Order: sequence, then structure tokens, then C-alpha cells
Amino acid sequence: MKGVLYYFSGTGNTKWAADKLKEALERYDYQLDLKSIEEEKRADIRGYSFLVVGTPVYAEIEPKLVEDFINTVPVTDTRTRCIVYSTQGAGSCSAVKRISAELAKRGYDIAGEAMVEMPNNFYFYLGKEPSERKVRRELVGAERKMRKLARDFSSGKAQVSRSFALRQKIGALAGKSFRKSIPKLSQNLTAGGSCTKCGLCLRNCPKGNITFEGGRAIIHSNCILCLRCIHLCPENAISYKGKAINQTQKEIIRHLDLK
Repeated sequence: MKGVLYYFSGTGNTKWAADKLKEALERYDYQLDLKSIEEEKRADIRGYSFLVVGTPVYAEIEPKLVEDFINTVPVTDTRTRCIVYSTQGAGSCSAVKRISAELAKRGYDIAGEAMVEMPNNFYFYLGKEPSERKVRRELVGAERKMRKLARDFSSGKAQVSRSFALRQKIGALAGKSFRKSIPKLSQNLTAGGSCTKCGLCLRNCPKGNITFEGGRAIIHSNCILCLRCIHLCPENAISYKGKAINQTQKEIIRHLDLK
């Protein structure tokens, strides 16, 4: 059987999990094509027997970019099996159930869900910087979770997460409030004098939101706070409120297909 996994990954966490799920499913003779939502503007499931959606979490819910993509998933009357997973700095979120509910409306059979705790890449604004030991522990746990997701899916055993209506409502409010705050928060991201204009951030910004002006990178108002520019910069030139950010995603971000 062959499936397709559509994902968005700002700093590599969600792509890392996608790679692990692909490896795990191959052990059960499933094939899985990985496709970035940045490149594929609309979902196409023709020729595939199952669908997987992977998303990061921004304050409880999926980024607007992912929400918009889900709205392009075609309606089906074949009860196509589907897996939904999220990656976030906490143990749970509202995003998975939000996406699952929308896909169920479109005729998909939700055959697996997972909320995967990964290294917190937004620690400089909220939370605590993860230690190397904590990162290693989280990655071990995340890989174990993706293997179980693949095993249960292959055996026909649905792995579905618990959901509480109140949590979903509060999560939606928190997420939408965060979305509104993004333009203001993103104004605090600036490139310092160590910027060498290598073009890595400009080429890989999912919104084409970065230009070079006055000898350095300038981040404009269409930022979605995916944080990719911070963690891929070879000079660690991008700061938040003038403060340097430790690039905790330096290894994980290599899972992305960077330009």
C-alpha cells in the first residue's frame, strides 16, 4: 500500500517525525511519499490508498498555512484511512483534533493520531531552553511514538488521542489570539551586523518574507514565526529583541530539504 504525507515544518521537528514514520511504515511494507505543504499548494490523493498530515503547533493549533491547506483536501466517499500527527514543545495540543474533525467531515477515516513532544524551538519567548539531554530524551520518546503509530496503523488498530470539548474551545481561542499577535511579535526579529547575506534565510523563508537591505537581512510583516531563519543561519545573526538565540534546532533542521 502507498500513502502520501503532507507536512509543514518550520525548524525540522515535523519533518523529523515524518522521516521516522516513513521508516517505521516501511517495516510493514507500506510506502509513504513525503510532500511539503510549502511546495504543494493543494492536496492530491490520486493514486494513494491513505493520507497522513503532519503539523507543528503554534499556541495549541496548527499554523494558518496548514489550516488553509487542509481546506484543499478533496472530499472522498471511499473512507480513505488517515493519520494526523502534531509536533510541539508540550505533551498535547488542540491541533490534531481540529484537523481530524475537518478531515472526517470530508469523508476520511481517522485511523491514527499522535501528539509528539519535540524540542521547544520557541523557548526564548515562552518556556525554558531545552538542554542537550532533554532534547535527546524527547527524540527517543518521539521515535518510539511514531513507531507505535505505524504498528497500530498496519494492524488496523486505531490509535486515537483523547479529546475534551473545553480544551478544544480554549485551544482554539488561544491559537487564534496568538495568530493575531504574530505581526507584532515578528517585529522583534532582526538580523545583526554578523549577517553575511549568504541568502540561506531568504531562499528558505516559506512566505518569501525576507529581503536584503542595507547590507543585512530584513524580515518583513508577512512573517508567520516559523523560526526557520533563526535556526538555519550559519552566523546565528538573527536575534529577538536584540538578544542572541541559541540555535537548539541546528541538527534537527537538517531534515528539511533546504535550498
